[in-house]
Amino acid sequence: MDSPYGWNLIMAYIFAPLHEAWIKAGYGIRLDEYTTLTHVIWSDNLFLFATSKMHLSSMFSSLTSSLTYNKLFWKHDSLWMLRSGYIKEREHESDSSTSDDDELILTEDTGLNVGVDGVDYAIPSVRSTTILGNEVYNHGFEFDVVETQLRKATGAFYANESVLCCRDISLRARFKFLHKHVTPVALHGSETWIWCQRLYQILNTWENNKLRIMTFKRKWTQDIGEWVQTFRSSTNGAKRMHRKFGNTSLAEKCLGRIYVMARKVASAFREKNACANVVAAATSFKDSMWWANLRDYKMCDDATNESQWKHSRRGRRPRQWDEIMTYAWGHQWKSLLCDKHLPEKELKTFFIKEAFH
Repeated sequence: MDSPYGWNLIMAYIFAPLHEAWIKAGYGIRLDEYTTLTHVIWSDNLFLFATSKMHLSSMFSSLTSSLTYNKLFWKHDSLWMLRSGYIKEREHESDSSTSDDDELILTEDTGLNVGVDGVDYAIPSVRSTTILGNEVYNHGFEFDVVETQLRKATGAFYANESVLCCRDISLRARFKFLHKHVTPVALHGSETWIWCQRLYQILNTWENNKLRIMTFKRKWTQDIGEWVQTFRSSTNGAKRMHRKFGNTSLAEKCLGRIYVMARKVASAFREKNACANVVAAATSFKDSMWWANLRDYKMCDDATNESQWKHSRRGRRPRQWDEIMTYAWGHQWKSLLCDKHLPEKELKTFFIKEAFH
């Protein structure tokens, strides 16, 4: 394409009739009474959203036909399908217990095979994929996301080890360099992480290790009779030096990002921003009245699958992204964060204090 502007015009021309047809056919994911998400365009990446394989197959076929007509083609090795939620086991169920459409939704994922205009497209089902530099998993948040980001941050740390561990540079300057070049890598995508004790321990352990490396001291070893470089024996000592220069911990920075994300979600419906509205609806659709009514109805109407409507998967209910906000301010946290008369600094301080409790 000659320019991003030209590409955006072509995508708008292609998707305008498709989006209208998909909405009429009942495709896409309904986020609230007024918002249905069918697709997202980011640069030259196209993402389709559907509630079943049948819908996804139909959407992919119509989009592929439209792209082919406009001389645009898929990269076969870049196609993938990521399903969310809980995959139901059917080992002890009869074939007559579900309809054909239900089988497409509930059976084990083996990918998607679609034939369009004589061309066969094999779309594999993946457990995770990288979107905008962040790992996204089929069951939502997993601690593998945190471990992946910390591995990247560790690589960034040792890539700049000559600066971070140089005794000729002041410790204040090295801490500043750390938070400028390494911390953003560690916390990339942390706005959607679910705060809990395990997350705090992972972040705290990683940060303590890096601070000990940076605040090493000289120690006399009698065995070899010379000065050798060792890590500071006390973790608390390294953390005190870090705090001494006015720095906050990695866990506090993570909470700060979650707080900023929560404020944007809470105020999105008052802003004339389509992207913000979609993000807000996607992160809170299970709190809406229509979903609660649908869930209650399905739990009574479909007794055999009651647990699927109550929880997203079998077993212990997974934590929600806004659980920490509910813990701090209750279920009215959105209206509280939207109140312009309350000082933001005090709200953020109170939120971080409650989170650590």
